[in-house]
Amino acid sequence: MARAAWSGARIVMRQTSPESITIYDFILELYRSCSGDWDALLGNGITSENLNDFLTYAAAFLSNLGNYFGSGDQKFVPAVDSNVLRTFAARSSRLGELYAEIAEPIYSVPPYSLGYPSTVTQSSYYPGNHHMTKEEISAVSKVLEERSIFPENTRIRKCDNGTDFEVLIASVESDVRSDQNEFPLPGGQGKGVDM
Repeated sequence: MARAAWSGARIVMRQTSPESITIYDFILELYRSCSGDWDALLGNGITSENLNDFLTYAAAFLSNLGNYFGSGDQKFVPAVDSNVLRTFAARSSRLGELYAEIAEPIYSVPPYSLGYPSTVTQSSYYPGNHHMTKEEISAVSKVLEERSIFPENTRIRKCDNGTDFEVLIASVESDVRSDQNEFPLPGGQGKGVDM
């Protein structure tokens, strides 16, 4: 069970927000950089209060497996200034690379919460460059529900042709080949769902 939970953690984070996995990697890499001795991070302008605020953020993040509270789906941001994270990032080239990816999204609000993608909310369930309408999401969800496929382990992507959708099902197996099944959507909304 512990191994399954550990393997599934990245799946949960990927479904929470685009930046969650990189924040997670930043926390783990920072831990490695000080060999678990957090007090070794003090100095170079980092105070005990800065460190405590970062550790409070890291604990909340790890507890929720992402930067949104598990109950309520509200985003939380670090109580430390970005200069503190930048100082931590200077400890190694890997930390610097990770920080470059999260510098903006870790602090940005909106999005304030998780939900249907809009100007104030975000969802990692609907990736890609093509905006899905609420009606399209409902139609695809209905097809999935009829086949006992639940949304917790899926992501839906609108295809480039604008009428088809791909359903991505989470797995820790990286060499699994995709199944090609086409299901027409009800009400003539799109040509089908490809899983």
